[in-house]
Amino acid sequence: MRRILTLILLLSLTACAAPAAESLTANVAPSATAPNVAVTDVPATPDAPPATSTSAPPTEAATATTAPSTPTIQPTATATPPTSTPPPPTPTSPPPATPTPRLVSGAFVKEEVNVAGSYTFDPASGVIRFSPDFSMDPGIVVVVTLSGAADLTTHYSNFTREVMNSPSLVIGPLQSLSGAQEYTVPAGTDLSPYRTLVIWCQAVNVALAAAPFQP
Repeated sequence: MRRILTLILLLSLTACAAPAAESLTANVAPSATAPNVAVTDVPATPDAPPATSTSAPPTEAATATTAPSTPTIQPTATATPPTSTPPPPTPTSPPPATPTPRLVSGAFVKEEVNVAGSYTFDPASGVIRFSPDFSMDPGIVVVVTLSGAADLTTHYSNFTREVMNSPSLVIGPLQSLSGAQEYTVPAGTDLSPYRTLVIWCQAVNVALAAAPFQP
């Protein structure tokens, strides 16, 4: 009986001691026993890449020491001929001014009829102007003409024949027997053949009056 009680007591103690032992083991185990660590092959760290050089690239001078030298051809200097200084320009005088054509004038003289007054001729405009005091006796079909006849001292009959045998240019019919009046010589007319301004009667072909004309 004692042995049975002792056995029961031992079983009871064993049952009570087992949880305590497990608790103690749980608290002590981490510090007492190192956990199993799985060893895994760690791949070898690859060698670090070679350091990149940060130095500047070789200069042209350094390159020149390794590259084959190229001979430099110097340009041949070309001699420049001396330039001669041109002589200073010769001063030129301005062209002479064109003279203004002078007015031509003359007084009428009697041929077959009495006459008074004078005329002026402007070569620039070609205008013949009778003076305000011009007057003459009437005639039939009277015209103003330029003539190559030149002798105003001879008798009117002789002068009339000279007019008929000389170059002549009719300017126009007589505008009036008195007073100022104008006649225009055609532009471009060559005046060199003419020597007198004649008032001519075409009806009977006679010189009524005349004046010297020397342009």
